[in-house]
Parts: sequence; structure tokens; C-alpha cells
Amino acid sequence: MDEVVLEKIMLPHRARIRHVEVRLLFLGEVRRAKLTQHFRIQSAVVSLDASTSTDNYPLPFLTSQNLSRSTSEVLAKITRAIQQRVAQRVCYRSISSERTFRKNVPFALLGTPGQMKINGRAFSRSI
Repeated sequence: MDEVVLEKIMLPHRARIRHVEVRLLFLGEVRRAKLTQHFRIQSAVVSLDASTSTDNYPLPFLTSQNLSRSTSEVLAKITRAIQQRVAQRVCYRSISSERTFRKNVPFALLGTPGQMKINGRAFSRSI
């Protein structure tokens, strides 16, 4: 399906579906209580939205923010690691050394407005 199908969905419903999609991608979870609080809706509406498959409604939020798919996938892995407080195995190469693998525990991301530059902070240790 294409964006025309998405345009036919009511705007509030579309906003909720986009919100769910973003939370799933970047945080790895969606909680009913958070949705009812955020959108000020009843839990029955959340159940109805949950029954709507996002596979039927492609959500082009990543392209509208000028993020490539690979960039958004990397960011999603990092944000989920921050949210879940877990370590990630990463390949690291400095100017003065060979490629090594490290365990990073990310705890912050900082984006620069107007530029597609994102800096991350993490605790790091050798494997």
C-alpha cells in the first residue's frame, strides 16, 4: 500500500499509529497506560488501534525526517539499549590501533539541530 491509504485514515488514528510505530522502533515497547495518558483516550481505543496492523499502513516518518533506513536502524538499536540498559557489542577502530571489539553501554544521544549529526555517550570496555 502507499501513502494514499495512510491519508484515508482519520488524523488522530494516524497520529496514534505513528506514535506506536516510533516507540516500537526506538524503544522496543509500547504500554497501554502511556498511550491512554499521552493521547487522553480510553483503553478500548488503544485496543482498537492495536488490532490495526501497521503492515497495512506504511509509515513514512523516517523519510520525512531525512534519516536513511540504515541510520534509523542503528539509532533504534542504540535507543533500545539505552531504554533497556543493556550492553552492545561494537566494532571499534581508532587511528592508532587495529580493529577491536568492545562492549558499550550507551546512556545518552545528542542531536545537533539543523544538521544530521548525532553524538552518543557510552561506558565502554574491552571484551
